[in-house]
Amino acid sequence: MAGGGIWPEPDAFRDGVIRRSFFWGREQNGSLKYYDDYNDPAGKGYHNEEWYVPSRWLKEGEVFWSKSYMDPYSYQPMVTCTSPIFEKGVFAGCSTIDIQLEGLDAIASQEAIKGGGYIFVTDRNNKFLSFPDKSISKVYTEENGKRSEDFIYASDLGKKDPRFKPIADRLDSINETFLKENMVNTTKANDLDTRSYQIDSAEAHLIAATLNDNLSFPENSSIDFTIEGDVLFGEPCKVFILFMPKTYWKIVMVVPKSTIDLIPTSIAGRVSNTAAIVVLVTGLFVLLLFYNRLLYPLKKMTNTLQEMTSSEASHNVLLDDSSNNELGLLAYWFNFRTQQLCEANDTLVKEHERAEQFAQETLNANKAKSEFLANMSHEIRTPMNGVVGMIDLLLDTELNEEQTNYAGTVKQSSESLLGIINDILDVSKIEAGKLDLDIIDFDLGETITGAQNLFLLKINEKGLDFRVIYSEDVPLLLKGDPGRIRQILLNLLGNAFKFTDKGSIVLNVSLDEERTDCAVLRFTVKDTGIGISEAGKGVLFNSFQQADASTTRKFGGTGLGLSISKQLCQLMGGTIGFQSDEGKGSLFWFTVALEKQKAFHHNGVKPGDLKGKQVLIVNNSVECQCALSQMLEVTGCIVKKVHAEQGIRLLSDNRDSKDVWDIVIVDKVLFGLEEGEWTVPFGLVNNHMATDFVMTAAHAQRGDASRAINMGFSAYLAMPFQRKELVDTLQLVVGRRLADIRQEEGTKDLVTKHSARENTKKNIRILVVEDNPINRKVMKSVLKKMGYQFDMEENGEKAVKRLAEDTFDLIIMDCQMPVMDGYEAVKVIRDPASTVQDHSVPVVALTANAMKGDREKCIAAGMNDYLSKPIKRDALQTIIDVYCHKVGG
Repeated sequence: MAGGGIWPEPDAFRDGVIRRSFFWGREQNGSLKYYDDYNDPAGKGYHNEEWYVPSRWLKEGEVFWSKSYMDPYSYQPMVTCTSPIFEKGVFAGCSTIDIQLEGLDAIASQEAIKGGGYIFVTDRNNKFLSFPDKSISKVYTEENGKRSEDFIYASDLGKKDPRFKPIADRLDSINETFLKENMVNTTKANDLDTRSYQIDSAEAHLIAATLNDNLSFPENSSIDFTIEGDVLFGEPCKVFILFMPKTYWKIVMVVPKSTIDLIPTSIAGRVSNTAAIVVLVTGLFVLLLFYNRLLYPLKKMTNTLQEMTSSEASHNVLLDDSSNNELGLLAYWFNFRTQQLCEANDTLVKEHERAEQFAQETLNANKAKSEFLANMSHEIRTPMNGVVGMIDLLLDTELNEEQTNYAGTVKQSSESLLGIINDILDVSKIEAGKLDLDIIDFDLGETITGAQNLFLLKINEKGLDFRVIYSEDVPLLLKGDPGRIRQILLNLLGNAFKFTDKGSIVLNVSLDEERTDCAVLRFTVKDTGIGISEAGKGVLFNSFQQADASTTRKFGGTGLGLSISKQLCQLMGGTIGFQSDEGKGSLFWFTVALEKQKAFHHNGVKPGDLKGKQVLIVNNSVECQCALSQMLEVTGCIVKKVHAEQGIRLLSDNRDSKDVWDIVIVDKVLFGLEEGEWTVPFGLVNNHMATDFVMTAAHAQRGDASRAINMGFSAYLAMPFQRKELVDTLQLVVGRRLADIRQEEGTKDLVTKHSARENTKKNIRILVVEDNPINRKVMKSVLKKMGYQFDMEENGEKAVKRLAEDTFDLIIMDCQMPVMDGYEAVKVIRDPASTVQDHSVPVVALTANAMKGDREKCIAAGMNDYLSKPIKRDALQTIIDVYCHKVGG
């Protein structure tokens, strides 16, 4: 016995779980010693060996016998018997016993004497396991002072000596017949050939055939034939071949024909038959001896090992080590190692229990920390929102330049503080696994423009060249969380402006991948700033860490922005990264996967008129009541302001109330909707099907909008918001209510500031009159990115004809055009006697003339305003806001 082992499947290795291979080897003095090796799953280790790979195809209780190989210590042939190990029905490895066949020659010689000939054994590949003359059946080599020897194949001996060729051919013929009569599973064969570097294609097919469930080859059958001259006896001989089951070895007995001829001819036939019977019985005796001495004890060991792999079995199962032979010694060492592993396992169980306890304590601590951060941020944001809100109202009043400067500084500082508080809250949510997204329709161009406008002051202060570049294939009408995208952009742009004093900053938006209903966008922010040091790169995305953490650092910040941005990108199906050279600048990029909005086939929902609508404002803050009421004054709606208790009474007992509320505006705090406690104490929404409920959130949290729509709210507005945003939202709510009545089909989409702005854009129609094809292309690109609907005509005459058939909200008119120029066209438009449908439609001049007096000339011709070429997007947006986005319109 050479040794044995336990070999786990490398793919089953898991972090924190000990899965080690066992190997018992024999030392020079004959004693057994434990080894542990072959543990590198990536290396050419045990999992590629010929004795391991076929075990993946075995069933529970089956064994596989390897081909023979030479023991490098004893120079005796050796085979490995392998049995699979399963864990919950899945292959998890195998157990092995390595067997030296040093006694095979002695047994064969003893039995051959009885028949007057000799016996040898080959494995399934017809490689010798024993042969009387080692000089012709073995090969010897010496390399680096080390001797090596191995048995050859029968076919090799047949090539060296033609006298042995008939026996070699017959052995190969047995394998060919075996393959023909048993269908080879090509999947198994290919797997064996691919996985093991020791198995070639021919051997893989032979192994695959032996692994069949039902073998048609007649096992235990004997074959006899006569050869003219034997390689050892040099005379005619009778050859008997016995095919052994399970191992698929062949036992070959060669008897000189002269020995048989000594028997009188009259009984020669009977003796010949008797000789065959003797050979057959001898072979069976060898098999029985082999089974009793080796296979039966090994089978018991295999069964014990399989029992140990069962999840229900005790891991302290021991082998029978009462035998005095090598198997008993092997069992002893196995039991010794098993007891060591049991002790190690007990230690691991205790350590695991301690680790679980520590993990629970850590979880509780993180939860407490997250709750503390959430509560603190809430308590701080409550007065901060009041500060920001009141400053907005203050800035809407008449202030002198000094007062405006002071108020603007306070607003900027309070918004910075709110940003830090929001970052801390986001970190607490990330740690608690509660970071939420609001999935709504939005215009990407508007989101980017909003972020861009926040840096106008820094652009002017530092004199930087700042550009936003869109690829032509980037879709702008998307569905996702615009607030989170804006948060990432503000963080990356904020860092770029912070660390760049001269040069340029470029924001590039491109399409990374487009699917049927989804687009993966890539944003890159490239600057020419100070760059990042090698030491700073490693901690860049860690919470509360910055590239420069020294006490003399020049730049401030919490070190949270990039860490949060990374989490947000992953939450939106993307990733984030950077490239930077210290002193040369940085390039930060991130990707997000966003749904594309469904194409609309109409101009959106027409805004409803708020004049005369009954609006109930429910809020405990007198300041908020007044602010909302003042914002709605211009709309002509009828506003009633109440505190929470009175509002609940009015809405709950609607049977006695004479008021029918069209819109109810209520802050989410009055619903007990803070930090996941989204439970409404009364059935307000469901009891008032004719009323639209609008939720405002002085303490807005991500996920509010998603939960608001599930509760039946019609709209959601996170503070702070502008008067126009409030009015647009309420007009859209009323418009949708009217559309539902006319079409008898409502919409489940929640109205937000984003959707209100989008709907306004969908209802605005712009006519561009321009004769130059390049300028038309520029205008088309700009308006498309801004999300507006538009039509184009190439001269004033065509524009006038178009206006006789259709109406538009705004006309952008070139002044110098063939056929009819802009000045003549606007005269026709303003003429009450012309066929134009809307004589008061706003007309804005678009001209390359930018000299003094050109603007006055356009106004005198009847135009409302003036834009000079080249067109600037911000200037165009201002014009559209002035003439199309009319508050209370």
